[in-house]
Amino acid sequence: MNGKFLSGYSGIMGGYSRMMGGYSRMMGGYSRMMGGYFGMMGGYSGIMGGYSRIVDGYSGIMGGYSRMMGGYFGMMGGYSGMMDGYSGMLGGYSGMMGGYSRNVVGYFGMMGGYFGMMGGYSIARWCGYLYWSGWLYWNFPGGTFWD
Repeated sequence: MNGKFLSGYSGIMGGYSRMMGGYSRMMGGYSRMMGGYFGMMGGYSGIMGGYSRIVDGYSGIMGGYSRMMGGYFGMMGGYSGMMDGYSGMLGGYSGMMGGYSRNVVGYFGMMGGYFGMMGGYSIARWCGYLYWSGWLYWNFPGGTFWD
């Protein structure tokens, strides 16, 4: 094999090496571009993770607030129940006093009826006395029954 053939072969190999080097550089650029893309996605994921944590924190705060309000409404419900019980007790006391008042009024009504009956009896006695006195005087003038 002569030298010209070898130098031609070397030239072909050199060109091939340069082509491969260019291809490698292109792949390196592509890799860097992809790395940048993945870095960007990683940053986006980090931002979303931070946002999720903020929303979780907000949800936790609202949950705590809801529990506090629930406790407050429960306390108010218990207070209302206690007040209802107190009102019911007062209503029962009023009813008892009303019954007592009715008993007292009934007693006075009964006493009034008794006094009315006694008054009627007294009037009847008085009328009877006047009637008999007049009859005796009319039938036996001049004094007493035995005259």
